[in-house]
Amino acid sequence: MRFILVIALMLGGWWWWSAPPDDPAAPFGTLKEGVTSTADAMRDADPISFGQQLYDPHAAVESMIDRSTFVPAEEIPTTLKQAIIATEDKRFYTHGAIDLIGVARALVANYQAGETLQGGSTISQQTVKNLFLSHDRTWMRKTQEMLLASRLERVYSKEEILELYLNTIYYGAGAYGLQAAALTYFHCDARDLTPAQCTVLAGLPQAPSAYNPLAHFENAKARQRQVLDAMTEQGMLSPAEAKLLYAADLHLADATSEE
Repeated sequence: MRFILVIALMLGGWWWWSAPPDDPAAPFGTLKEGVTSTADAMRDADPISFGQQLYDPHAAVESMIDRSTFVPAEEIPTTLKQAIIATEDKRFYTHGAIDLIGVARALVANYQAGETLQGGSTISQQTVKNLFLSHDRTWMRKTQEMLLASRLERVYSKEEILELYLNTIYYGAGAYGLQAAALTYFHCDARDLTPAQCTVLAGLPQAPSAYNPLAHFENAKARQRQVLDAMTEQGMLSPAEAKLLYAADLHLADATSEE
């Protein structure tokens, strides 16, 4: 019964949050009286009353990112975008904020295991989690994540959300965001990353410390192989191209980074 109620809560909340607003001129509501911090409003909000507490998502996002190191979408290498899609959310461009297939698969796996092992999160969900939420594995936090992701997709394009994701995720070794990761691991700007370097970076979000190529090179190469295999399976690379990228020199930074 609890399992069914959780599914109903998540899907019902997603439907309610995705429905067009009654007043198109004011689609995001107003900030709850007495709340002055964007981050506090997002993190502390009760999902049941979220609709009365949120305001313009653009303002919320801008308050949480650093534009001085932000890499615009047009400067992000195509290989990195493809590699992230292949490994993190292969249906990113075809589903909404929530991948119902992924959610159902994760719910079944978690129910069978008796604990939360999988999240079924889309890139949009991971983006709002990185910006506004804790990383606690609770149903309440997951519901908040789904509601916020649905709101995010109403005002940002897929390309903009992918841009936000790549600029805010943690890549390990103290590097938050794409530019910091490129400098930390390869001593170069993000726009100058090679295709091979991109496939290594794309593997980091799953376990940044474990796949840090400076501290755990063999682990990083094994993860790169998984990324390349995923790209090949989805027609982004030919087997020959994947083989060349795996063999390519990564030109790693000389100093070993702390995890």
